[in-house]
Amino acid sequence: GEDVVAAAAELVARTGLGGVHLGGYSFGAMMVVRAAAVVAPARVVLVAPPLAFGGLEGLAQRPCSKLFIAGDRTPVGGGQRVS
Repeated sequence: GEDVVAAAAELVARTGLGGVHLGGYSFGAMMVVRAAAVVAPARVVLVAPPLAFGGLEGLAQRPCSKLFIAGDRTPVGGGQRVS
C-alpha cells in the first residue's frame, strides 16, 4: 500500500492532476485497497483481488467509481460475493 500511495503522490506532484485512478491485479489489487484509504482515488479497478487475505471494506466508504473483476474458481478468491 505504501508504494501505491507514494506513486500516486508523485504522479500528482509531477502533473498537478487530481483524481488519481488506481488499479491492481491480485496482490496489487489488495495494495490498491489499502492505498485508497489514504489517496482518495477517483476510480478503482481491482482484478482478481485475493479476498482470502483481506476484504474490500476499506473501499466501502470511498465515494469513487469502482470496478471489481473476480472469478469464482481461484484458490485465494475467498468465495465471497462482491456486490
